[in-house]
Amino acid sequence: MKSALISLVWLLCLSDSTTLIDPGRQFVVGGNNNGAFTIRMRNAGSAPVELAERQHDGKVIPLDKLRPTEQRTLTYKPGSAALFTNSGKAMAVLKLTLSGDNALNMRYTD
Repeated sequence: MKSALISLVWLLCLSDSTTLIDPGRQFVVGGNNNGAFTIRMRNAGSAPVELAERQHDGKVIPLDKLRPTEQRTLTYKPGSAALFTNSGKAMAVLKLTLSGDNALNMRYTD
């Protein structure tokens, strides 16, 4: 239910969304037999965020570390998931803009 609510809020606010991630937690976008999608992201907080892609076969590929004030635009393959892991000690704050397939699952994991 929580991920459905997150997805609904995301769809209603596609232009620019702010996502908060607690220290040690992960935010996941996609991974539900979705199509390809692109995420433009900016780290608006003080915590670094690890970026990775979990492919449709379950293999996780580390992509980059998004440090405070840095920006990236990444495209994810069909069926894959974008993984955002807060590797810092403070709350992570990401500004995200999604394009492409927007029928994506979104959820937090530990």
